[in-house]
Formats: sequence, structure tokens, C-alpha cells
Amino acid sequence: MPPNLWEPVRKGVLRWLETGARPDIPVAPAHQAIQAKGNRRKGGPSRPLSSPQNNWPLPDTGLRRARTGNVYASWPKTRVLIQIAIHKKRNDDALAWYARVPKRDAYGWGYGYGGGLGGVVAEAVKETHPDAALDIWREMSEGEIVRVNPAAYDVAGAYLEKMKKVYARLSRRKSGRR
Repeated sequence: MPPNLWEPVRKGVLRWLETGARPDIPVAPAHQAIQAKGNRRKGGPSRPLSSPQNNWPLPDTGLRRARTGNVYASWPKTRVLIQIAIHKKRNDDALAWYARVPKRDAYGWGYGYGGGLGGVVAEAVKETHPDAALDIWREMSEGEIVRVNPAAYDVAGAYLEKMKKVYARLSRRKSGRR
């Protein structure tokens, strides 16, 4: 992709991930104000990953009449936005988006052994936001312990080991004292 196309495409795709507004269809000013107000109220990232723009540089796909009202068409696409924020080392944004994920989805399947989305976020922010990582791992270990299952205890133990390393790095015990 030519370099002069990358920035508008990136902004348009991020806007779509955040709001569901297609980048190839201009956004009316009133709609932009409603979206901005909604994003602030719901606790999105500290600063937007994109800004609304109407100069989509790619050719028309012919999908303007595509149906978008299916059950899977919900925004923001928090999992993808978290992954992008982690990749870009924007840990504040990753935590802000993670806070919007329902807890039943945060630790669940889909990310392999290691704690689902919660484990991914905790690993990514453990250096810059150790207390947030510790909170995530604590919740995850408690969730495993209440399963009352030997395999779950092993998983909980792995989270506790991760916590122990962070506490040791911070030179403090679980109580927070030095």
C-alpha cells in the first residue's frame, strides 16, 4: 500500500472498530457528536485511537447496501482494539478497553491456555501497570479456585507464580508493605 494511503486507511479502520461507522461512508456532524459523547460516558481509552474522517482513499467496494444488523455486529470491537493497543505499547488504552469487556468474556476460551484475554492484558501491562496486572491475575486465580478442581488449582497456581514475580520485582509483599 502506498505510504500516502496508510494513514487515512488506518484512521478509518480504527474508527470502524471503535464505532461501527464505515470509513467509506461520511459521518454527519451530529452523529459524530453523539458518538464522541457515548465514548466518553462508557469509559473508552484516554485518547481516541482514531479521529473521524471522511476522505476514504480506497475504491468503492459495492457493499453500501450490505446488512449490518446481525447479532455479531456490535461495537466497539474491544478484543481487536486491545490487541492493537498492546501491539502499539499503549497500555493505558489496553486497560481502558479491557475494563469494558464483560468479565464472563475476559477470562474465557479463545486465547488458549494462559487465561484468555485477561491473561494477555496482564502479561502486556505487568511492567508499566503492575497493580492492574496483579488485580487481573488475582481475579483469574480466584475464578479458578472456586471451581474446586485439581486441574483448576494448577492453573490458579500459575497465576499466583506470575503474581509472586511481580511482587518480588516491586520488593513488596501481597499486603503492599515493604
